[in-house]
Amino acid sequence: MKNILVVIFTSLLLFVSCKDSSSAKETELLKKENELLKKELELNKRQTEEKNVVKIDVERETKKLFDQYAPKIEKTNSAIISNSEILIGDLNDDGLDDSLVYFVLTPAEGGNMLVGQEMAIYLNNGESMKVVAGYNPQNLFRPASIENNKIHIIEYEYAEDDYPNRPSIEVHKYFVLNGNKLLETKIY
Repeated sequence: MKNILVVIFTSLLLFVSCKDSSSAKETELLKKENELLKKELELNKRQTEEKNVVKIDVERETKKLFDQYAPKIEKTNSAIISNSEILIGDLNDDGLDDSLVYFVLTPAEGGNMLVGQEMAIYLNNGESMKVVAGYNPQNLFRPASIENNKIHIIEYEYAEDDYPNRPSIEVHKYFVLNGNKLLETKIY
């Protein structure tokens, strides 16, 4: 009789533990299934958002805006834009490419004298470009790159024996965009 009670008790324990075990497994499987469904929904949402984002051609849009404003720059400076260059890169860490236009001004009457050099900064909001800042130092300069949300500029300074308009000392500077201003930074 004792053996029968032990067998019955053991069978009940086994039955209850199997039931608990299968319930725990079912619960675990349901949790995993819910997690997978959540991930799938998030992925679908991101894909839908990406489809709704209009991708613009940053270089073409920048050139279009700059070309529209160029006559005003030339009139204001009594000069002509004889050379321009567009650099592209992310300036505000939003994952979108922004741009800058570097340009050289020469006399409207002709000649090869340098009237000035400037740079216009354009931000991309995902739908359009907008000019937000400018750069017009007294020294000769050229932009080298846009990397790590910084504009790398090389300015030229004169050594004692340099010819006029031929500075030989390169000074590397880095700028970050803060609102509508370029601020020099020591972090490269």
